[in-house]
Amino acid sequence: MTGQRHLLLLLSLVVAINALSQHPSPQEADSIIPLNEVIVNAYQVNTRQHQLPGSISLLAGEEIVRGDGNSFANILHAMPGIYMHSGTYATSRIVIRGVGSRTPYNTNRIRSYLNDIPITSSDGISTPEDIDLLGIARMEVIKGPASALYGSGLGGNINLYTPQEGEDSGSALLQYGSFNTIKAAAGAQRQHNNLHMGIQMSHLRSDGHRDNNRLRHTTLLSSGRWQQPSWSLEYTLLLIDMNAQIPSSIGKTLYETSPVSAAANWKAVEGYKEYQRAIAGITLTNRLADSWSNRLTLFGRGTDSYERRPFNNLDDGTTGGGIRNRLSYHTERFDLLLGAEWLSDSYRWMLDRENEMVNNNREWRHQGTLFGMVYWRPAERWNISLGGAVNSIRYR
Repeated sequence: MTGQRHLLLLLSLVVAINALSQHPSPQEADSIIPLNEVIVNAYQVNTRQHQLPGSISLLAGEEIVRGDGNSFANILHAMPGIYMHSGTYATSRIVIRGVGSRTPYNTNRIRSYLNDIPITSSDGISTPEDIDLLGIARMEVIKGPASALYGSGLGGNINLYTPQEGEDSGSALLQYGSFNTIKAAAGAQRQHNNLHMGIQMSHLRSDGHRDNNRLRHTTLLSSGRWQQPSWSLEYTLLLIDMNAQIPSSIGKTLYETSPVSAAANWKAVEGYKEYQRAIAGITLTNRLADSWSNRLTLFGRGTDSYERRPFNNLDDGTTGGGIRNRLSYHTERFDLLLGAEWLSDSYRWMLDRENEMVNNNREWRHQGTLFGMVYWRPAERWNISLGGAVNSIRYR
């Protein structure tokens, strides 16, 4: 009788536990973290990033200024498939998915733009790292030939954008680091009705971690936008002044015994490179109709450079300008882009050795591009794009 009572008690306990398990305990509601929409402009249609058919990386806001603002490499390395080799502040190379790795001392096969203004030279050399990151609000990188809208950039494109709107603000920065590295910067933004203007100035100097490795780098970046109901007018101005000594490469034995040493021949002549660069442009955007818009950019640029080397000295400079126009048609399911870009540069260069002229030449470079792209969205989860470009380059 006692055993039956124990068995009945055990069965009752099991039934009670099973009954309790049928009533779930109260749970906290799932927390939902809203994510801001990421609008991408590099494909020349302002659309959401996840709706683009190509491979693109984007950094904006605090993601750019999170670092010290001195190293362009740290920002690029946050994006997959991109690597920047940097020997000194004045010697670097950007590689996107391996394209450009054969060039030893600079970046080519990658096109760069600042507010739709080409900052790639007419011979294909890009130096976006010269721009102070403190003045950049957004960076978009297209990896691979995913877009035909920027000419023959086989490796991809790096597009930089300055702030186009925001509240009145001011900022100042003072940094000190290793090897007597000092950076001072100041900037301000002004928003008045439909007019926005911004300016950023910075000066960087460093003794470098090697002999013959001093750097002086000053930049000024200013941009503005005047917005009207059916049109807008933008301007961009970039000024750069740089003087950087070149320690050059050394052999394995010297590197193992004295890695801070410079190459003997470069140190003997105190080799260096200095240049002054100016880029300016204005952009007019018009809404022609409900579905049609046009964006026209006029720009000019100039560079004056001098490089002191142990074998000879190079004195060169470039003066030129161009035009870029893009016509857009947009509906809910269809986008059409047609455009053209024209660059014309005059390049002069002179070589001398021990104050004796070796060579003196002048070149005229002309580069034209016609491009077009179609986006078709037949369904919610489908996005089909077709693009093409024709490039023409002439040297004289």
